[in-house]
Amino acid sequence: MLIAAEVLQESDTMILAAYCESYSAWRAALEHLAKHGPVLMVKSTTRTGESIRPAKNPSLQIALDAQRSMLASAARFGFDPTSRMKLETAQANPDADTNPEAENDSDDDDALFFPDAQHLRRMKE
Repeated sequence: MLIAAEVLQESDTMILAAYCESYSAWRAALEHLAKHGPVLMVKSTTRTGESIRPAKNPSLQIALDAQRSMLASAARFGFDPTSRMKLETAQANPDADTNPEAENDSDDDDALFFPDAQHLRRMKE
């Protein structure tokens, strides 16, 4: 579909590969989060003894970073309705000034991949 629509070219393989790598990292991070949760109990030893304290699971940031990378790459290929419409418009009118790589930087992007985006945003802070 992407090749037929002349959206994907040989020079795009690096972007597609980056998308696939980001997707893989995102899935692995989500699996880790599902198994261990967003907060881990971390054991530390100091000169006064041992302590256990809660800490943000690093998989949360990995998932969010991978998600952002995926969204940026996805816009290039029309993987979401907005960028798909821009690509269709650009194909229908090649002289139009459209940018299919434009990224939507809204906080609502988290909701695309995380059902509980509100909770995750609070965890980032």
